[in-house]
Amino acid sequence: MNTRAIAALLAICLTVSLVAAGGTAAQSDPAVGFGDAAVVGTQGDVVTVEVQLQNTETGQLRIRAADRSYRADVDVRDGNNDGTVRVQINTFRGVDTDTETDVEAAADADAATLALESTTQEGATFDAGRYNLIASTEGTSIAAVMRLEPATAARYASRAGSAGTPPPPEEDPGGDEENGPRSF
Repeated sequence: MNTRAIAALLAICLTVSLVAAGGTAAQSDPAVGFGDAAVVGTQGDVVTVEVQLQNTETGQLRIRAADRSYRADVDVRDGNNDGTVRVQINTFRGVDTDTETDVEAAADADAATLALESTTQEGATFDAGRYNLIASTEGTSIAAVMRLEPATAARYASRAGSAGTPPPPEEDPGGDEENGPRSF
């Protein structure tokens, strides 16, 4: 082998070893991700967003309406060290002034704390539409999307009913006047 070939081979080996060492160092840096790239919910319901944390137990979730009418910053902490914080966002109470009930962590050991919230939306629910989600740690951030579908009046009317109104026939437990209601 000539000297140039040996030098080229040595340079290639040195480059490969540096890249491998850099890859290992990057593995220990804090990182963040989402369980799903897109989350779909219904306006007025609780929407769960899974934030994944690697090599850190804290991060931040930013929620931004695409039309800039709503913004929130949520501090998250992975208290049980499973690498995941499932943040529950209550889109019914999301625009009120009570910062304690808008978001919470699904697991008792984890934490999700609303650090900032501002809105120009009217009413007691998030507006239907697209919300950008940004999860971040000290040096990493990643984006996902939350889409809220409009709530329908029929959907909530069927849940709530009204006083003195019998349930629809398919929900009637059966029975008749002579024998009374059927038991199961």
